[in-house]
Amino acid sequence: MKEHQYDLVLMDIQMPEMDGYEATTIIRKELNNNIPIIALTAHAMNNEKEICLALGIRCFTKTV
Repeated sequence: MKEHQYDLVLMDIQMPEMDGYEATTIIRKELNNNIPIIALTAHAMNNEKEICLALGIRCFTKTV
């Protein structure tokens, strides 16, 4: 994202090395980038959508 411009990020919340929450925080705070982020998750937690929206993820969807 430092070298290329993108229109959208599809963010997997359950990545092995760094989860989507941490990656989104880096994109928003360290890179100061307001690119639209769509979260993809299989989480079943009731508050998952609220967590994503609070971090600056614009859309939240569960994968099938």
